[in-house]
Amino acid sequence: MESGNLAHPKLRHNQQGMTILLLTVILLLISTLLVFFALQYGLLQQKISANLYRNQQAFEAAYAGTQAAIPYFQTNYALIEAGASGGFLTPYLNASTQNVAQSNSSQYTFEFSNPTTSNYQLINITSTGVNADGTSTRVIHEQIYSFSSSITPPTMSLQTQGSVSLFNTSSFNNTATNNNISAGGNAFFNGGAQSTTSSGVSSNASKVGSDVTQNDSTIASMSSSNFFQSVFGASTSTVASNATYTYNGNFIDSYNSLNGTTGSTIWINETGIGTLSGNTTIGSAAKPVILIVNGNMEFLDNVTIYGYVFIMNPTLPVFFGNNVIINGAVGSTSNLFFLGNSTVNYNSSILNALPPVGTVGNYAVVPGSWRDF
Repeated sequence: MESGNLAHPKLRHNQQGMTILLLTVILLLISTLLVFFALQYGLLQQKISANLYRNQQAFEAAYAGTQAAIPYFQTNYALIEAGASGGFLTPYLNASTQNVAQSNSSQYTFEFSNPTTSNYQLINITSTGVNADGTSTRVIHEQIYSFSSSITPPTMSLQTQGSVSLFNTSSFNNTATNNNISAGGNAFFNGGAQSTTSSGVSSNASKVGSDVTQNDSTIASMSSSNFFQSVFGASTSTVASNATYTYNGNFIDSYNSLNGTTGSTIWINETGIGTLSGNTTIGSAAKPVILIVNGNMEFLDNVTIYGYVFIMNPTLPVFFGNNVIINGAVGSTSNLFFLGNSTVNYNSSILNALPPVGTVGNYAVVPGSWRDF
C-alpha cells in the first residue's frame, strides 16, 4: 500500500486550474497594457503630427513673409526710410506688413531694420509666421542688399577740376582721412583761411601742407561728364532721371524752399543764377542729401548743408559766402571761392548715409544670411 503523502489527484487538478487562471489574468493584463500603450502611442503620434503640421504651417507663413517683404521694401523704400530715427529704421507696420492672412488662415508679419546707423543699403528682414489656430510661431531672418547705383563716398573735403581760393577765415577740416583738397588747378589760401587735419593746422597763407594736392592732371584732363561719372559711378542722365527733386531755373532763382529737405537727391538745372541764403538748412546728419547744380549757384549766407554738394558746368564763379557750412564734402568741375567764414567739415558718417543715385529697388538676398533661429 502506497504512502498517503502524495497529493490527491483532485487537489493537483485544482492547482493546475489556479495556475492557468493566473496566467490568463496576467496575459489579459499585459494585453490591456499593450492596448493602452498602443492607444497612448497613437495619440502621441497624432499630437506630434499635429504639432509638426502647425509648426510647418507657421514656417511656411514666415517664409511667405520674407518673400513679400523684399518687393514691399523696394516699392516703399522712401516711406520706410523717411521714418528712421537716430539713423535706424523704425517698425513700419500696417495692413500690408502686419498680421497678413494667408488662404489657410495662417498669418505673417515682417519688419525691417538696418544693422549700421544711417546706412540703408544693407537691410535686415525679420518675418514672423503664425499658424491658423495661433498655437505655433516661427521666425525667419534674412538680409537684403541694394545693388543700385550709389556714390562712392569721397575721401576728401573737396575735389575740383578747377582751382580753389579760400579767403578771410574760411576753412576746410578733415580729421578722418586728413585729405582736404584735390584740385586740377591751384589752391590759394588768403588771410586767415586754413585747412586742418588730425594733427592741427596743415595749410594756410604761408604754407600748403600734405592735405592739399594742386594741379592734379588726372582730374584736370577729364571731360566734365567723365569726372561726374568717376565721382557718382553713374552717368549724368542716370542720376538726373532718378533724382528725388528736379528744378529748372533760367533767371535769378532762389532755392530757399529746399529748407528742411532731407534724405534726397536734388538736381538743379540753372541757366541763370541760383541762390541759397537766409537760414536755410538742407539735409541732416542722419538723412543727408546729394545736391547737384548743373549751372550757376551762389551760396550767399547762413546756409547749412548736410551731405555732398556737386557743382558742374558753371559759366560764372561759384561763391560760398559768410556762415555757409557744408558738413560732408564738395565736388566741382570749375573754380570755387570760399569767402567770409565759410566752412567745409568732412564727415564720413554723413557721406556713408548718402541716398542712392540710381533706381531704388534693386535689392537682392545676401547669400548665407537666411536663418530660422
